[in-house]
Amino acid sequence: MKIFEALSAVMADVAPVGKGGVNEDQHYRFRKVDDLYDALRPALAKHGVVIVPNVSERVEDAVTTQRGNLMRHVVLTVQFQAIGPEGDAITWQTISEALDTSDKATNKALTAAWKYAMLQLFCVPLEGEEESDARTVEVPAVAKEVPPRAVSDPEKLSPTQAKVLRASFAKVPSEQRSDLRRALAEKLGYAATKSDNIRSSDFETALAIITAAQGGEDGD
Repeated sequence: MKIFEALSAVMADVAPVGKGGVNEDQHYRFRKVDDLYDALRPALAKHGVVIVPNVSERVEDAVTTQRGNLMRHVVLTVQFQAIGPEGDAITWQTISEALDTSDKATNKALTAAWKYAMLQLFCVPLEGEEESDARTVEVPAVAKEVPPRAVSDPEKLSPTQAKVLRASFAKVPSEQRSDLRRALAEKLGYAATKSDNIRSSDFETALAIITAAQGGEDGD
């Protein structure tokens, strides 16, 4: 069986993976990486497919929050190789990033890279969840009371802070972005539709909410 045939066979055998993880702080549900392992491992073993990751590049810089806390920002370039039962293989590459105040940024980025590479390669269906376009999200009352606005210069994010928020938001799955905006509005007390609307004093809070929505921590 050639690698493309084996990948198709794995795809046919993989069951939907539900959002079994719950973030208690920001009230998000997400697909845990352990659940994805459990769903994929039997099918991969059955059809003789091995997935081999390789980090080809790692870039790290530091971001200081408004409260003076130092966060590590890690960007990984990860190459994946899927090897079939006959020894033939395909290779592809993905970019992943993560932030952490301690020593977990690289772990988070590698976990997120594997998780989304597998979800996309095998088109793993989402169990028990409707598509984000299937419903209209109501903006919370707190967001209606304080509409989006351009913040004054002293409250504006620094270019580095804005870049970090934009990059982090881009890693959030599309089906969770409406819930993310709602959670930001509830926590911050105003509608944060883009980085220009977020005050510099709220950077750390906003970043924590967005990072949680990525589901990139160990166990996501």
